Amino acid sequence: MPDPNVGLIPSVTIQQIWEDQITDNFFKAVPFWTYLRDKALVDFDGGTYMQYAFLFKPTIGGFYAPGASFNIDMIDTVAALQFREKYIEQNVTMAMEDIMVRNRGPRAVFSLVDAYMKNAMMTITAQCAIAGWRHGQASGTGVSDDRSLYINGLSEALNDGTVYSWDGNYFTSYGGQTRNGAVGSALNSVPQWWGQSNGAGGKVTYQLLESLYQTATQGNISPDLGVTSKAGMTYIKNTMQVQQRFAQETDPRYGFEGVKLNKMLITKDDYAPSLAYGVNDPQLGNYLTGTITNTLTGTPAGGFPIQSAAASLTVGEVLFMINTDTWKLRLSTNPQYQFGFTGFKPGQDNTRVSGQVLAALNLECVAPRLNGQAFGFTS
Repeated sequence: MPDPNVGLIPSVTIQQIWEDQITDNFFKAVPFWTYLRDKALVDFDGGTYMQYAFLFKPTIGGFYAPGASFNIDMIDTVAALQFREKYIEQNVTMAMEDIMVRNRGPRAVFSLVDAYMKNAMMTITAQCAIAGWRHGQASGTGVSDDRSLYINGLSEALNDGTVYSWDGNYFTSYGGQTRNGAVGSALNSVPQWWGQSNGAGGKVTYQLLESLYQTATQGNISPDLGVTSKAGMTYIKNTMQVQQRFAQETDPRYGFEGVKLNKMLITKDDYAPSLAYGVNDPQLGNYLTGTITNTLTGTPAGGFPIQSAAASLTVGEVLFMINTDTWKLRLSTNPQYQFGFTGFKPGQDNTRVSGQVLAALNLECVAPRLNGQAFGFTS
């Protein structure tokens, strides 16, 4: 005789459920967005664009001889970046029978609604965090994939319009302004290639770390946050320890651990692009690195090899050096689009109810030159 579906012990014994919390076995830590929420969060209370003015060249003048005529031409020295808000939603659908009949009263150890709402909030945060490493532009020159619905992330901000960002694209414009045109190099941040000349992955060195840091430094203004993957963190620690420059640091406010390079804390982000730890998640996004096709000729910036020497480039691990004072995390002031919940709406012909967590936001860099990215290291 087969055993009954509900056997002896389950029939006469009440199950024990740990009542403190539902364990999260899925989501990961996002230090970069933690810093953004604290330091870079600004209100968007309406308007066609989010706009930032910037200087892109000096005025006319110089040394002169007495009596010489001055050049009094009128020139433009100020331009602006413009960004549109981007929209994201996370859906919560439940059965009325579950939340109004079954999951209620003293036997409801956890609120099913609360559990789903927390899941939706963590999901939308993870989607934003992963999208933040990429771009928010339509496909076109230098850009292979259409991500015009997404936020404008680091790969497009930290670029110079000529060499590749970690996602295999180069971005000839940023914030509606064309790079290397009328505004010159004012919006440029040159990515650095840390791989080998044949396109294979390379070794991170202290000299490379210092070079990227100094490139993103102007006077006493320098990056304050370095973000990489767990593998990238391992390789950097190994390099700095060999150089006897290793010192374990803990962020006093958030508790993130890392190493100090000059005034900057380098820490790991579990959603950072990575060959070793990245994942192509169909629901959250793709942060798995691979190889990118190389079409560069001439003398590329950033130490990149030309196509004849390396037909493809191994992205490996990626390091971002970020000046958090130069970033704006724009978020609508409308409570509904501030990661608010629409409330449950009943279905037309069933007992399901659905609601959405909504946000209108964007990620914007007002000074790309004070930030940097490097990739191509695998040890």
